[in-house]
Amino acid sequence: MKQILEKLSSYNIFNYLFPGILFVLILDKLTPYSFVQDDIILGLFLYYFIGLVISRIGSLVVEPFFKAVSFIKFSEYKDFVAAARSDPKIDLLSEVNNMYRTISALFIVILVLILYSSIEDILPVLKDASVLVLIIVLLIVLGVATLGRRWRRVPSGFLGRDAPGPVRCASPSIPRNHPTDRLLSS
Repeated sequence: MKQILEKLSSYNIFNYLFPGILFVLILDKLTPYSFVQDDIILGLFLYYFIGLVISRIGSLVVEPFFKAVSFIKFSEYKDFVAAARSDPKIDLLSEVNNMYRTISALFIVILVLILYSSIEDILPVLKDASVLVLIIVLLIVLGVATLGRRWRRVPSGFLGRDAPGPVRCASPSIPRNHPTDRLLSS
């Protein structure tokens, strides 16, 4: 157990585990739903997973909404990389930004579940439709949205389309004339 906790980065703790624990504790107090676990190991895995889902909601729903209403504005990724190389605090600020985004999503999800439990009291038919079905549908929608977002980021050479030129990996750990260059530029 100690080895697992040592391998968790601060990003994983503050963006997945912490929001997952907060979610479970707040939800237990404000709604009839309870995900509190007596087994610590099972609880850590469940809370981490819940935090991961909340973080995905933050990146797929909250962040685009904040961009659309011009609450936040992002620089080009290449500018971010250059700034992060010149000032290591940029990475820390990015991590803190992601934590705030996840916490925003956390409270939005809690609000939605409080509203759902209120509606559930008015419409008893919703009690018959298990919360598990709601969770499964939510996970499927998040999975499809995440997949779509990832595919839009894949260089066109990976998909067999005509790429404007050879696509090179920006990682300094992969040398030029690496075997992957042939795959990426074909």
